[in-house]
Amino acid sequence: MFLRSVKRSLVDFVKSYRLKKFYSLSNKMVEQQSSKLVVAMIDGRMKHGGLSDRLCGIISAYQYCVLNNVDFKLSFTYPYMLDNFLTVNEYDWRISPEKISYNIKQSKPVYISLYSHFVDQMRAHADSILDMKYQQIHLYSNMYYFHESEFGFYFNKLFKKTPMLDEAVEDNLKNIGREYVSVTFRFQQLLGDFKETGFTSLSSLEEKEKLISRCLDAVEKVHSIERKKVVVTSDSKTFLDIVQKKFDYVYIIPGTVVHMDYVKKDDAVALSSHLKSFVDFFVLANADVVYLVNIGPLYSSSFAKTASMVYGKKYVEISDKPARYYEHHERIDFNENKFK
Repeated sequence: MFLRSVKRSLVDFVKSYRLKKFYSLSNKMVEQQSSKLVVAMIDGRMKHGGLSDRLCGIISAYQYCVLNNVDFKLSFTYPYMLDNFLTVNEYDWRISPEKISYNIKQSKPVYISLYSHFVDQMRAHADSILDMKYQQIHLYSNMYYFHESEFGFYFNKLFKKTPMLDEAVEDNLKNIGREYVSVTFRFQQLLGDFKETGFTSLSSLEEKEKLISRCLDAVEKVHSIERKKVVVTSDSKTFLDIVQKKFDYVYIIPGTVVHMDYVKKDDAVALSSHLKSFVDFFVLANADVVYLVNIGPLYSSSFAKTASMVYGKKYVEISDKPARYYEHHERIDFNENKFK
């Protein structure tokens, strides 16, 4: 644990240092304010992760500010303006670009990695770094500063859906038509149909078909347990097409999934290509039970769990992998009798 902490601290230092190239003494200083300001930054100057990662980082920064009596703002500009999808609810987190200082005497960029899944350790680490004598701290982080039961409270203080997003979510909820559960699968490049750099595809058609078959079995077993409509979300269009054709009780949310960190510049203005991720997120957030299927070699995505925290819904992970020591949720062994 000690060596891991040292390694992550080094990563934090290096990434924070790289961000300093955007700051100089010659940059204009902004008007002084009475208290320190933490700005959660999502501006494309580094890879920020997917929607779940970004939201967790935002909520972490906001909670830090609330607990430490520090002003909080959010600059979410990449690859779109967040307020196309989420707008101010109870706390005004908006900040205009001209109020963000890139003068090195006034502001400092800080990168904090998710180096620990133990919240108290993560808080102590973040507190020590953010307690600096700068007027503005520009925070780049996807850390977990919050306990899971706290996420929804802070999320709903900050955000409410824009009319565009709310209409899209409500349309899907009407189409589902009744109580439902959700099941999420994260294939990345395993089936070769989702762009995400650094991940490989399964080498043979036989391997792909075997994995798809096991995932279909998981959907079928969830339905046998819940006896409700099943909303299936995934980054693989191939799998979504197959599962929709196979089961009449499955609902697929229309649209094409994209990863925010791997979009072309021309896609950044095409809001419809990103609306899908937000609709998926809120449809999952409204499910009676939120399932993640995390069987090998699928990726253990945080998307479903983060969605479940918005309204405090039950989250269940179905897995054939060893349980992680920091997990705090219901877990079903894929290899147990009821999943054979």
